[in-house]
Amino acid sequence: MTEGMPPAPWGDSGDAGNVPPVVKKKRKTGRNVAIVGGVAALLLVVGAAAFPLTAGSVELAANKELGSALNADGVKDLAFTVTGAKMSEVTLKLDGKEVQGSEEGGNIVFKPSDLAEGKHTFSASKSGSLGRTASATEDFVIDTAAPVLTIDKPAEDKPAAADAPYKLTGKVEGAKEFKVDDKVVEIGKDGTFSVDYEKTPASIRVWAVDEAGNVVEQTVSSNLRHAGMRSVHMTALAWAYKPLKDPIIQLLKDKKIDNIQLDIKDEDGIIGYDSEVPLADEAGASKATYNLAEAVKEIHDLGGTVVGRIVAFRDPKLAKWALSEGKTDMVIQDRSGNAYNAGSYGAASFTNFGNAEVRQYNIDLAVEAAKAGMDDIMYDYIRRPEANQSQGGLEGQRFPGLEKSSIAGVTDAEMGIVDFVDQASEPIHEAGAGVGAAVFGISSFTPVSVAQNIPLMAKHLDFINPMVYPSHWGPGEFSVAKPNSQPYDIVKRSLQDFNRQVLGTDCVIIPWLQDFSLGVSYGAAEVRDQIRATKDVGINSWILWNATAKYTASALEVKDAASDAEGELLYSINKPGNNSEGTTDAEKAKLFIDAYYEAKRSGTTFVDPTQASASDSASSDTTDDAAGSDDADSSDDTSSTPAPTTASTPAATPKSTSTP
Repeated sequence: MTEGMPPAPWGDSGDAGNVPPVVKKKRKTGRNVAIVGGVAALLLVVGAAAFPLTAGSVELAANKELGSALNADGVKDLAFTVTGAKMSEVTLKLDGKEVQGSEEGGNIVFKPSDLAEGKHTFSASKSGSLGRTASATEDFVIDTAAPVLTIDKPAEDKPAAADAPYKLTGKVEGAKEFKVDDKVVEIGKDGTFSVDYEKTPASIRVWAVDEAGNVVEQTVSSNLRHAGMRSVHMTALAWAYKPLKDPIIQLLKDKKIDNIQLDIKDEDGIIGYDSEVPLADEAGASKATYNLAEAVKEIHDLGGTVVGRIVAFRDPKLAKWALSEGKTDMVIQDRSGNAYNAGSYGAASFTNFGNAEVRQYNIDLAVEAAKAGMDDIMYDYIRRPEANQSQGGLEGQRFPGLEKSSIAGVTDAEMGIVDFVDQASEPIHEAGAGVGAAVFGISSFTPVSVAQNIPLMAKHLDFINPMVYPSHWGPGEFSVAKPNSQPYDIVKRSLQDFNRQVLGTDCVIIPWLQDFSLGVSYGAAEVRDQIRATKDVGINSWILWNATAKYTASALEVKDAASDAEGELLYSINKPGNNSEGTTDAEKAKLFIDAYYEAKRSGTTFVDPTQASASDSASSDTTDDAAGSDDADSSDDTSSTPAPTTASTPAATPKSTSTP
């Protein structure tokens, strides 16, 4: 280096190395040495760059502050560059072993990889005339191991009660700071911690960081069973339209409901608020009909909770955008590779749940809403479209990218839906919300026709919302002659079947009930009959559906301790889709349904394991399958069961007398 001249710039690029001088600090680490695989190149610069350490005619510098340990992020982009010497003149060593550099811009550069945890030394030396040697050395420490978290499991492996106190305990090793739900928690000398809650939270966020800045995060499930809801459906336009919004807010104030179901994305694929999800912007799907944060706050301030409804795979907005962009794999296709015509829904109305981009879009919207404070996310239209015989029926539907089912007797489409809820549940839970799904009433006994396998879906969901609207059942189903005129009978019998379908999981059933007229005039008596049937099978939760968001307040009781008391769950003990007097014996009901499904999978004759003998039929009303019940080779024609939510698409301009 010339006397009186500043250090040379970085290589020949002209990038000045204006970085603070290295503060050489040695850090002890008691961690086991572990090879850091795939570490991006460390950039330590030897020469007249960031941190010059002159030794004769050899100069050494680094673009990172090496006084403290380098964590997983800190080890990126670090290289040794030697100036003042030729390649043939310099010996480079890493931890005492010679290494080979490369020439870049007149300098010698070395980029180490696969470094072990712990201390390291890099040196550059140049031999001159008369036996003189110039050298420079830099010490640094690699520490990419994050703190180790261990969460203690509850003593009893059963769902926690929402109103019961809860204690989180565990141990954290190697942490400088530890937080639970964003609050600093003191760690004992042995690394143990304990946090008490007055009421059991749905999930708990745990975070720890070490001296090097390595972070570990974990979302802990408290194994809390969903507390349920008494709710009504609202579209985005209904929320924004005062004559429709005010009566529903009054129901909340009067404690006749404790939850509002507010649409996030509707049947047209339109998002009701200004979403920041990139694909929503690309597809032009967002409309700022309401302010998400303000809506959530208003409901919470009134003591209510809010569940956001996402119409998942019926999405004509996204489908048409995808086709215009040449992304044909994002839509369900027919045998010719064209968009599948879903009958009354129209062509290009269903997106493909086998497509990764479609899945992620629906997950991103859910996470966004959960982070904004929505308590739960409910996916609707989480299914395949019904069979259109002019398109080849179910066999004519193609799902590009859909993986093959790994379970015997479960179709690829069924498994695709199960995989989606499995994929979606973790990020939504981490964002602080529960996850549920609206399903067809017939899915308890015809899962193939709509690709809704309730027992498998329930493993990944907090709640399932079967649409058991009396108007949507065919004559004779569950041995009910006229379901639309017998709301109590059809709701009670169908919900017994659903109660049984989720046995062995923490998933609860929260049914959609009918507060509209279709074929038969419905008023307070009919709505009350459905609520009474729901309670008589042990379910104290429900959501009312009315496409116009107008509800029968006189049918609803004020929620109090008596009306809110948990009932004893009643389970069907007959073949799916058939009438049953029911049983409160969950073990017996599960034994029956497990044996039934095993017989279907294996193609063997079903033998009721709960019967003492063939002549004993006390627990079974009939031995015949219901009309339309799925068999392995069933065509699953659901033409007798119309789609429950096709009438919910809002009009462009809300009016007091029209659908919002």
